[in-house]
Amino acid sequence: MEISSQEGKILSKLSEYLKRGGPPEIAVKDYDYRGYGRMFFDSIIMKDVVRRRNVKYSSTFYELALYLVSNFAREFSYTRLKNIVDVGSVHTVKNYVDYLGEAFIILKAERFSYKVWESLKSPRKAYIIDPALLSAGFTPSPDLGRKMENAVELLRRGYRLYYWRDERGEVDFVLKKGSKIEG
Repeated sequence: MEISSQEGKILSKLSEYLKRGGPPEIAVKDYDYRGYGRMFFDSIIMKDVVRRRNVKYSSTFYELALYLVSNFAREFSYTRLKNIVDVGSVHTVKNYVDYLGEAFIILKAERFSYKVWESLKSPRKAYIIDPALLSAGFTPSPDLGRKMENAVELLRRGYRLYYWRDERGEVDFVLKKGSKIEG
């Protein structure tokens, strides 16, 4: 397969975006993306969420945020998260995950099903809003497939995002706009 010069430039820019993220301080000013990514994450967690939402157990909230960022594009359940970070209730964990969404750290996706109760009881996935957070040292090994899945999710607009899975396999993106379903 032959790649044109223009396609090579686009792939190079995509690779750089997946590695460094998109904040202007990284893209334009050439800041150290690892240090900036960590500072970016810490600032959002502490200033935008913990203070604004008056989170009582800030260290537990921080651990939950680290876990979800480190496990982006993977399934999670509120009950499992409750047990991992040792929080007293699933309700608190759900609130914490919602706070991360409101702060634009993550975007949640439910499993697709025409049966609402199946969608509600199934695990969800968390996608990371900016790859700068992934480059901050949270992810132990680079996983290009998960990074691409995460990036593709960010491209969708105007759709409700789901994923679908059964015993035969998984579809990473099921998009619903009104009553129209796309996979």
